This record gives sequence, C-alpha cells and structure tokens, in this order.
Amino acid sequence: MKLEFLFDPIEFKDIIFYKPFSFCKNIHFYSPGMDISGFDIALIGLTECRGEMDGKGIVYGADEVRKKLYHLKKCYGSNNIIDFGNLKNGETLQETYLILKTLLSYLRAMNITVILLGGSHDMSIGQHGGHLQSALYENKENNAEKMFTLLNIDSCLDIDFTHKEVPSQNYLESIFTTSSECLFHYIHLGYQSYFVNNDTLQTLNEFLYEILRLGTIRENFSEVEPYIRQADMVSFDISAISTLYAPGGQQSIIFGFTGEEACQLCWYAGLNDKLGSIGFYGYNVEKDDHLLTTATTVATMVWYFIEGFYHSKEKQESVFFQSKNYIKYSVFFENEPTSIHFYQGKKSERWWMEIPHSMLPSSYTRSVFIPCSEADYYLAMKGEIPDKWIRSIQKRN
Repeated sequence: MKLEFLFDPIEFKDIIFYKPFSFCKNIHFYSPGMDISGFDIALIGLTECRGEMDGKGIVYGADEVRKKLYHLKKCYGSNNIIDFGNLKNGETLQETYLILKTLLSYLRAMNITVILLGGSHDMSIGQHGGHLQSALYENKENNAEKMFTLLNIDSCLDIDFTHKEVPSQNYLESIFTTSSECLFHYIHLGYQSYFVNNDTLQTLNEFLYEILRLGTIRENFSEVEPYIRQADMVSFDISAISTLYAPGGQQSIIFGFTGEEACQLCWYAGLNDKLGSIGFYGYNVEKDDHLLTTATTVATMVWYFIEGFYHSKEKQESVFFQSKNYIKYSVFFENEPTSIHFYQGKKSERWWMEIPHSMLPSSYTRSVFIPCSEADYYLAMKGEIPDKWIRSIQKRN
C-alpha cells in the first residue's frame, strides 16, 4: 500500500524546542518509504467535514489536539507509536470513507492499534468499514466466523431519518445495514433521553443491543468497564462531554460526561486487549474557547488511552483462563442453568463469566468468556442470573 500518497505530513517546526520527556520527543513521525511493521499504535488525523452542517472548524481539530498532546509527558511503557499526519480527503465524501476503510484494514492486518483524531462523526463509517473488511477477510482465510463489537459514546443516537442529507446525524443506519454479516454487538454509552427517539431506542433494544443512559452510568461508573472491554472499535463523539470541558464539541451542551469521566472511559478502552481502533470525532475549533479547552481535554483523553494500552500489555493475562492466572468462582442454581463459573484475573482483578459450549450453537467448539464485574458475581450469589449472561446466550442463539 502506497502510504506516502495518503497523508499530509506533520510540519511543526517548533518540535525541537519541546522538552526531552515530552510526548512528541518519544514517538516516530512517518516519512515516505518508512518500514511501519512493529509499531504498536498509529495516530492519524482526519480533516473531513463534508458530512456535517456548519462544520468548517472541524478541519483544524486534529492539529490543535496534537499541539496539546505533544506537550504532555511521555506515556508509560515503550511508546512505540507512529504519527502519520493527516489523511488526505477523497474527491467525494464517499471516497474518504473508502480510503479510511482500506487504510484501517491494512493497519489492523499488521496488528497496529489505530487512534483517529478529528473529522465529523460520520467518519465512523470508514472506521467501521475497516473492521468489517478485516473480519470478512479473516472469515475467508480461516473458514471461520469472525464478528466484532462496535461501542459508541455519544449523547445522541445518530439515526435521524429526517436528516438523511446530513451523514453525521444518520451514519448508524449505514453501519447497521452494511454489517449484518459481521457486526455481533452494538453498545451505546452516555445517551441523554431528551435527544433520543423512544421508538429508535426500543428498536435497538429488540436487537439486544445495549444502550446505557448517562445517568445510569453515573450511578456506578466502574460498571461501564466490562462493556468497554467487549469492544473491537470505539467511536467517541466529543459532544458527549459537557461544554465545561469541551465547548468545541459540534453539538455539545452543558450536560454530559466530565473531563475526568471522559479520560476514565479512555483508560478503560486502552486496557481492552482486543480493541483495534478508537476515533475522537466532532471537534470544531471555531466553537472552542480562546484557551482551546476542548483540544486540551481530547489530548488528555488520548494520553490516558495510550497509558492504559501500555499498562494492559504489561499485565496481559492468558486468553485460555488458566488456573494459575485466574481465581475461579462457581455459583450454583436450583434450575437452569445449574451453575455459572466466574473468573477473576489475579493481576488485573477484572472479571469474566463462562458460557459453556454445550449451551451454544454447534458452531461453537469451546466455551465463551464474557466480560463482567464483581457486581454480577454478587448478583448471582443472590440467586439472580446476570443480564449480561442471558443477553449473550440470546444473541448467540
């Protein structure tokens, strides 16, 4: 793949004046012909704004976030990171989606985790397309059924049939209609009820998708971690954050996640060993304040994602749930299921539930382990089967 034709390179002339332990002094910058194999993380800026109304300021979002990010200190670990610069837009919006889709699929094949900065939220179509293409290719090569989970963080559900001409407000329709083969699950975090049509919400619930309201998340914030751990890709709309912390979100209002909560979500995402990409969308510089508070907030979110990523790699546990790495707890019931087995990682202290392959379709040759929390274990101890366990069985059958 001729990567040198796809990007506008980084041109910050004052990089030489940054401190030795700053972020930008400890990463690599792409140059034509460079061997990119072996990198852990790729940073890619997006400037596409044709999918948004009144979104011209989105063009500058990625570079403003970079300026703030580069000044932060080096993250924990090796920081084996490459910044490609900004992806060039296609002649049409659809062509930009296609370029991003092909690029992301290419980088995922090299096991590089991708961070996308900027662009309008409909760029999730290209991000999702990359994961879909990777899944279809893996299915063909391995004669197996590879499926993925999309997690979206947004105050709205962007399925607005009255604004089909505005892709950023209706991109989920495109995603749901093009990925039926490989999209296993959709999770939505942080919606606000006054922005969401109840009929749309009910339809998504009928598909057994998990849609969590901002208020519900706040009741016990740590309970959101198992949902994020299921994701193969994360799409984060900056408008989900309160204007106190991100006034430059394209549709931000005073209500939303705090800056600290947004960073916590990104930390959880970084800890997710299966996550292939995360996108930060909808930052409009023209809507930001004079301090560029939004750029600072997003840069800090990216920093926490990378910090979590390298902590996760340091503490990675066996995917086979070997007894030496996990503590196993069994809860027994009078009726079906007769038992549920829980596993807690000795290092990470994270929890999983086991669904035995005997309860799954014949295509499953071994048990499935689904992320959960300690609260799910205590719920089972009270004689109640956790909703995550039931929902996972239903989706697979």
